[in-house]
This record gives sequence, C-alpha cells and structure tokens, in this order.
Amino acid sequence: MKILVACEFSGIVRDAFIRKGHDAWSCDFLPSEKSGNHIQGDVIPILEEQWDILIAHPPCTYLSRAGARWWKDPSREIHAKLAFEFVKSFKEGQKITEVGNVTHHYHREYTHDVVDLYETVPWMTVINEDILKWRPLEPHFGLFSISTLEHTANPQAAAKRMLEFAPKILITFPIGAYTANKILDLDFTKLEAQVYFMHRVSEDNDWEQCDEKTALTHVYGEPYMYGNAIAIIRKGVW
Repeated sequence: MKILVACEFSGIVRDAFIRKGHDAWSCDFLPSEKSGNHIQGDVIPILEEQWDILIAHPPCTYLSRAGARWWKDPSREIHAKLAFEFVKSFKEGQKITEVGNVTHHYHREYTHDVVDLYETVPWMTVINEDILKWRPLEPHFGLFSISTLEHTANPQAAAKRMLEFAPKILITFPIGAYTANKILDLDFTKLEAQVYFMHRVSEDNDWEQCDEKTALTHVYGEPYMYGNAIAIIRKGVW
C-alpha cells in the first residue's frame, strides 16, 4: 500500500511500514533525520494524491482537546487584552505580524499575518517558518507575540530577534513557564525596550502591576492554576 506519514521527520513510522513492504513516505517542514522517502515541505498540496493510508500527528499546541484546558487559563485574558490594544494602535494598511497564532482563536476579524511553524488557518495568511529563520519580504510597522515564546526551543533568541525587527513590539509570557524567564536576561536598554510585570492577586482573576522581584517570586501553577505572573515587553509608543 501507498502510505503517507504526515508531520514526521524522524522516519521511524515511515521506515516501519517500509520494512513491511509498503511504499511509505514521510512529510514535514523539517528534513528527515534518517535518509529515505521524505517530502520536505507543506503536506496540504500532496493530500489529494492517491494514498491508501494517511497517518498524521502534527505537534500543534492547540490541536487536541487535551490542550483545551490552556484556553481556560485566566492569564490569557490579560495577554489577549494587551494584544488587542496593540493591534488597534495601528492605522489601516500598516503592516503588522503576530508570532504564534493566538489572537485569531479569540477574534477572527483581525486580518494581520501570522508566523507559526505548524498551524494553518484557511481564512488568513500563516507563514509556516521558525521566527529565527523568517525573512520578511516587506518592512513592518509592528510585531507581537502573546504567551507563545515560552513554547519555542530558544525563547531568549526569539525575543531578541523580534526586538531587533520592528519599531513597535509587544511580547508577553508567563513567568516560570518552561525556560521563558531567560528572556529577562536580555539587555533591554540596548534593545530600546521596557519590561513591565503583573501578578494575579485573587481567585477572581484580579491582576495588579508589580516589580520584577515580586513577579519572580511566583511559581507557575501556584497558588492558582496556570500563570500567576506575566512579563510584558514593549518597544515603541502605542
């Protein structure tokens, strides 16, 4: 049988089928870790080919209901409000791009482009590239990312890349999530950016501005579920 293993770059599943005598192919934006039948690129254009079996397992944060609990994260409300204020500060026609497809899960009416390595959305432009490798084709007025960089392999490098990119920047992330706190080691004065902090002060999801020392005392998931403090990085006036 002709088998497509979508969103795989390890070659493990593909090669298992090949050993059983099947014509198996893997497909991913990344090159295969093992030599063999591999299509590097977007899987969408090849789905209409005559495949007998399709196996797909994209590593997308928001793909399954198992991750749906993160959308109940009360701190996301704070991240989202900041993003909406940022987007509204631009005039029509000014080019802005979001790193990580987050705000469109809340408001579909926004038409800005998105750089997201894995997600695809039919009604908007999603550039499936790593932010560290992305080379835009036109100048930008603004770039923003909310609660996304903590999921990248190198949050500090991603934040630095963004801050060097456009005159107006917004980056938010939850304190204590994965290795996100390393972003705070950047020289924000040199990058012409300012950092602010907020922390959650009640079960009713009340938030207040605080200093860095106070924010860093918070542990992700304690005493309240999800983020208990967030960092807000701003560049430019908006």
